[in-house]
Amino acid sequence: MNTTPAGRIRREGFTFHGLRASSVENLREASCDDAGIESITGMSQPIIKRYSRFANQRRLAKAAILRLKRNGQEQCLENIANLGKRISLIHLGKRWGIV
Repeated sequence: MNTTPAGRIRREGFTFHGLRASSVENLREASCDDAGIESITGMSQPIIKRYSRFANQRRLAKAAILRLKRNGQEQCLENIANLGKRISLIHLGKRWGIV
């Protein structure tokens, strides 16, 4: 059995690519800028931007949800969630040739 750090990582079900992406997302969510992430990870700016897009999307979505809740628009949140479910189903249906 492989007892190296890499072997343990693989046994736990992680991939190195996934860890690279997660590290950028975590640094972005900790408010690191591109230059800081580049210096820590050694990744290029285009790769950092690619991996950061999900962290940025989550941050913006959380902020939007908080604004809606603050304004008492919980029904709006429910409508958005239902719309998202319908759009996802339509997209899958088109992909599978059902719709």
